[in-house]
Formats: sequence, C-alpha cells, structure tokens
Amino acid sequence: AKWSSGGQATLTRTGSGMGSPGFVAPEQLEDAKRVDARADLYSIGATWVALILGMDSLAALVAFRGLALVESDMGQVHPAWRGVLSGLLQTDPDRRPRTARAVLAALAAE
Repeated sequence: AKWSSGGQATLTRTGSGMGSPGFVAPEQLEDAKRVDARADLYSIGATWVALILGMDSLAALVAFRGLALVESDMGQVHPAWRGVLSGLLQTDPDRRPRTARAVLAALAAE
C-alpha cells in the first residue's frame, strides 16, 4: 500500500513503480514481481552509502563519481562497514547477504 497525503492507505497498481529510483535494487527495476528481501538489503546499503558520502542518492553519487570512485571514497569508512556495504551493493542478488540478520552478524563480528 502507498499512503496518500491525507494519511489513507491506497493500493498500488500493477505496472506502477515502487521505491525511489536512486535506491532501488537493479533486479527490482527489471521485474518487481521477482524480488525478495535482498532487494531491501540493497536499498539499505544504497541509503547508508549515500548518507555516509553526503549525496541525495546512490544513483546520483555513482553518476557523479562512477562506481569505482565511490568505492575509493569509502576509504574513510571502517573496514567492517566497507565489506558489509560492498556486499549489500552487489548487483547480483545471489552475491548479497540473504538476510538482515546476516548483515548484523557481519557487523557484530568486527
């Protein structure tokens, strides 16, 4: 459901877009019906990177700097977080962590 400005829930429509484009997992852009929790994990990673590096979205950051430079910009980030963020931002969902619990465990291990 989406929320209207009056606070009422409205149903989404088939074929309509969901999510903010700068934070949506690549597979969600291709076929939103075939996504799982790993798409949400991608979005969390994209949000964290954008916040850490001070941009409005990961897409804007990548367009401005290029993905390789974004990764080099993360040198200021604690190594445990760099590894987690790199895992969350894998374009292939099979290479991402499978659950939020796995992400928390990776962070707690450091």
